[in-house]
Amino acid sequence: MREWLVFAIGSVMAFGSISPAVFSAEAEAAPTLSRLLLSGHYQVRVDGEIVPDVKVYRARGVPRIVLEHDLLGGAVLITGGEKTVRSLASDAVTPADDVLEGILVDHAKTVGEPTTAIVESGIVTFKWKGLSVEVEGREPLLGEIRADDLLAALPEYRRARAEYAPGKGAIRLLNGQAAGLVEIEVFFGSWCPHCEQVLPRLLRVFDELDGEHYRLILHAVPRRFGSYAPAKAAAIEELPTAIIRKGGKVIARMTGRNWTKPETALAALLLEDLESGSPGKPSAP
Repeated sequence: MREWLVFAIGSVMAFGSISPAVFSAEAEAAPTLSRLLLSGHYQVRVDGEIVPDVKVYRARGVPRIVLEHDLLGGAVLITGGEKTVRSLASDAVTPADDVLEGILVDHAKTVGEPTTAIVESGIVTFKWKGLSVEVEGREPLLGEIRADDLLAALPEYRRARAEYAPGKGAIRLLNGQAAGLVEIEVFFGSWCPHCEQVLPRLLRVFDELDGEHYRLILHAVPRRFGSYAPAKAAAIEELPTAIIRKGGKVIARMTGRNWTKPETALAALLLEDLESGSPGKPSAP
C-alpha cells in the first residue's frame, strides 16, 4: 500500500530549509487540488533514524510537501496555518500524467482527528501513530560525481534533463567536428537553483554526443565554494562554470548566458578554437 504525507506548514526555502510562516487568507482559499513533484533535497528521520527510501514531493510556489512510505501507516495531511496533521483519504493522491515523477493531491479529503506539527530551526517534527517523524534538508552533494549518480540523487535534474530538447544542428556540428578528446569539467552546486535549471541541459546534450570524443567531469561544490580547494584552484567565480579542454589544454570557459543553449555555445567555442588554431592554455593543476 502506498502511504502519503502532505506538508502545508510554512515556506519551503531553496533546497532544504523549511521555515514557519502563516498562510494568508488568499492561500487558505486556494483550490484544493495541488500538483507536487518528487524532490531529492530532503531527508526524513523516523524515531531518530534516517529512512533513505522515503519519497518526498513538494509543490512549486506553495508551502506543501508530501511524503510516501509504508512506515506512516496511511495518508496524512499537515496544514500550514493550523500546523495540524490529519489522515488523508485513500483516493486523495493520484499520479500526475503531465510531468515526470509528479502527483496530484486533493488536500481537502481528510478524515479523523488532527495532531500537531512543529517547525523549529528548519526542521519539521510531529508524532504519528507512536512514531517521531522529522523532515529536514539534505546535505549538498560534494566532490566529483558521475552524471548517472547525480541523476539518481536528484529527481529535479531528471525532470529538467527530460524536458530539454538540444538543437539538432548544434549536435551535428559537435559530432562532425569531433577530433581528439574534448573534456568538459563543470563546477556546480546541488543547492544552486540556477545550476538545477541549466546543468541538466548539458547532461541531455551528452546523450547525443560521440562518447569517444567528449568527456564530462562534474564537481559538486559547497555553498561557500570560494574557499573550496578544487574550485579555488580552478579560479571558479560563478556557478555553474564549465572549463573546456582540448588535447589537455584549456581553450574556453562556459558561464552565464552560454548555459541557455549549452550545445550551441559549446559548438561555437570549439569552432572558434578550430579557426584560430590556438594551442590553448596549460591546464590548471
